[in-house]
Amino acid sequence: ALPISEAAVSRLLIYDLVERRLLRRIALPRDARPVDMASEGRRVFLLTDTPSSLFVLNAWSDLKRDNSLSSELTEADTAARLALHPLSKEPFVLVNAGMDAARIIPLAQSDEAFSVPFATDLEFVPDSDAFEQRWCLVVARGAGQDFARFAIRPGAVSQITNLKARGYDGRGI
Repeated sequence: ALPISEAAVSRLLIYDLVERRLLRRIALPRDARPVDMASEGRRVFLLTDTPSSLFVLNAWSDLKRDNSLSSELTEADTAARLALHPLSKEPFVLVNAGMDAARIIPLAQSDEAFSVPFATDLEFVPDSDAFEQRWCLVVARGAGQDFARFAIRPGAVSQITNLKARGYDGRGI
């Protein structure tokens, strides 16, 4: 199934690609403006910025607001991007994108949130420096800047060697 967010009409569409048909139309709360989405198996995570909220949809269940994000934000924070850890399947949320106050919140361990000034996007990729299969979080910043990389381990986040981003225009990864 392919989830598609229709931000202009605050709606989520679920398509069956094999059967080539629309399976569901899901209305979002009127005040919810989708900004990013990620899926894993039968779960779809939908991030909104007005207000900053995370919604979760499990297969044929109703859309539910996940309050773990709201409890971590101040009134000045705005959620911007979302990535799922490939192994734990837990969401990581970038707030205050493009600002000095940008930070990343791993929702399963929100006490391990960390600052990445001027971050604009995030994505998990295989860690090419590791001998065993591990994943690192790649964080984009402004146009022409290298991508920051972070090793995410239980109880620890450490910055590792940056990736050269020649020709990066500042848009999404």
